[in-house]
Amino acid sequence: MNDIFVLAAQNTVIGFALALFVYGLTRVWRNPPVAHLLWLLVLVKLVAPPIIHVEWSALGLPSAADARGRAITDVSPVEGNRAESRSPFDRATAQRTAQASATNAMEHDSAAGLWRWWDRGRPVLLWLWLGGAALWALVAATRIVRFERLLRGTLPAPTRLQRLAFEVAGKLGVRRVPDVRYADCVDVPLVWCAGRRPTIVLPIRLSRQLDDQQFGMILAHELAHLRRRDHWVRGVELIVSVIYWWNPLLWAIRRQIHHAEDLCCDAWVRYAFPDCTKRYAEVVFKAAESSLASKVGARLLPASSFLHSLSLKARIEMILESRFAPNVSPRSMFVIALLALFVWPSFVPTTKAETAAGSNSKATATPAGKPNAATASEFPYAVKFEQGATRFLNGDKITIVEVRGTAETFTRGNIYWIKGTYTLASHNTAMLAAFTTAKHAADGTGPYLQVQTTVVTRGTGTFTLFLPMSCRGWPHVSFYPADGGGDFGGNYFGTGDSVLKQWWGSKGKDKAKPRP
Repeated sequence: MNDIFVLAAQNTVIGFALALFVYGLTRVWRNPPVAHLLWLLVLVKLVAPPIIHVEWSALGLPSAADARGRAITDVSPVEGNRAESRSPFDRATAQRTAQASATNAMEHDSAAGLWRWWDRGRPVLLWLWLGGAALWALVAATRIVRFERLLRGTLPAPTRLQRLAFEVAGKLGVRRVPDVRYADCVDVPLVWCAGRRPTIVLPIRLSRQLDDQQFGMILAHELAHLRRRDHWVRGVELIVSVIYWWNPLLWAIRRQIHHAEDLCCDAWVRYAFPDCTKRYAEVVFKAAESSLASKVGARLLPASSFLHSLSLKARIEMILESRFAPNVSPRSMFVIALLALFVWPSFVPTTKAETAAGSNSKATATPAGKPNAATASEFPYAVKFEQGATRFLNGDKITIVEVRGTAETFTRGNIYWIKGTYTLASHNTAMLAAFTTAKHAADGTGPYLQVQTTVVTRGTGTFTLFLPMSCRGWPHVSFYPADGGGDFGGNYFGTGDSVLKQWWGSKGKDKAKPRP
């Protein structure tokens, strides 16, 4: 579930940065055909795979696992530990490591609280997202079906306008000439492409104010939308709008796309009617007056409306200046194609969490991976540990992958860095903890020392725990109920006589009484 929100956040951030770049570029380089392709690139980026995979931990940001896990050093005195002062134990190193763990825990306390709230609110946000998308899709579908029914009751345009549409389509190279119809339900001309033959819809109110040549210019504008395949863009907008209905960046991008489309189609009108530039500017102004700022094109996604621009004044100025060609030049297309290679990666490398290691014996023979530089400097020795006794409920598992420490073996007075994988299937949540069961009496009983815990949830993941051995004992990593209680499974490991060979209560030479 986190992946969905992370993908949306990454694409929104990258899309926003790309939108700022495109906006600045198009303010300097005023070329609407290029601007249209660039804004379409930003739109698709919202649903494209991420360009790079961001490792939040590398940026110093706490992850969910880091926020949930806290180092807790048990400083309780243990019987038989008086000889510790005479051992070669580096107390300064132990103190520095304990202080670092405590500082780390304090820094992550606030993050842990945020992550707890996030864990509780994440399902609600997901259902709000999905519910909003379903509602948005339902509203869009309802409007499309309703408009389709309205078109069935409209009047066909006069024969002269149908013939005029064929003539203009020939000039623009449009092979499939759409149907032309009059309608009372629209205030601006538009081309409609949704499940039937493309249709140019003309408002009856506007038809009383224009002559055939002016109608020809309007038809040229709408036919230019078909020639440019803008109805395909409407389909992409529909899909992205359903997914990102909540994202204000989407609506800003759509407005820029519509504005660029209008200017491009105006250029095609100048191409079809080269000597009527001023007259076409008058037609645009009349259509704006007649429409009374109609929003029908914004409500109907499959429609490409005659008036969609951000600024009518800027649009008329562009028509009169005639500063650009209706098509994108090959050089500009090459530059945009290079940019698209970075926005639409065909192969996206992703970094996944480390997979579970093999069996316990394999983990003992070949520890996986190398620690980072900080771990290597603090724990210079790679400890070749032996696998000891294990016991788990059905489906649970703990695998020790790597151990490093301040000594080559598990001995009193040293600190160890333990890395491994877990699978939790018997509980929804549990506490994963590294312990040392102290050896005080001849029968092997005695208290155990809690040195670090982390709360894990059902599933598979990785963990990193620290284990200071302030006394002789058997090190292990075990599952405990999150709300307290005895363990329900664990993995013993170590070197030499620090390995518990058989589980508590079993028969054999390592027989020992159960832990308290």
